[in-house]
Amino acid sequence: MKKIFKKPTLFLFLGSILILIGIPSGIYGMTLTGGGSLGGVLILIAVFIVLFLLIVDRNLVKKIDNKKLSFYELLFLILAIIFYYYQNRTLRVNVENQTVDYLIIIENPGNLTNDKVFNQFPFDNYISTRTNHIIVKNLFDNTDIKTPNNWQNSYYYNVYKFEKYPKVKVFAKTQINIDNRINQHFIDSLIEK
Repeated sequence: MKKIFKKPTLFLFLGSILILIGIPSGIYGMTLTGGGSLGGVLILIAVFIVLFLLIVDRNLVKKIDNKKLSFYELLFLILAIIFYYYQNRTLRVNVENQTVDYLIIIENPGNLTNDKVFNQFPFDNYISTRTNHIIVKNLFDNTDIKTPNNWQNSYYYNVYKFEKYPKVKVFAKTQINIDNRINQHFIDSLIEK
């Protein structure tokens, strides 16, 4: 056992903590009913991945100095975190007009003028609008919308693709039926206003 901890590295330290926390949490999660038991299985799968990485780490530390290996592991963790945040970037929208019944977000196909978007740390974008449509350069998969009060935090959401507009997201309060009105001509009429 002492031989395993002889040349400590960053992964050894973090991995040991994750395994010590993950095994009891995963076993407890498996005792839950319904979807909770799936969470336990996912935790145990993550523990096995960390265990595999620890085995790789222990083999590498035999060939590479542990301080140099810890530096490489730190770089790997930083890159993994940056990649995670980039993949999960979010467009945050604040709808200021309380009388709006729907909001249409259009990804600019290249011939429209973008609305003013502000960057938020690390890769998110923020926009505030008083109209019922927004044109953005990039429409991320994640969209967080602060709805008007009359929507009562409940809304309809759908993604559309049209010939002229490759990616369109529609948010509407649940009491209105906007699905029948959404087409390329309707979006054209909004933009021309």
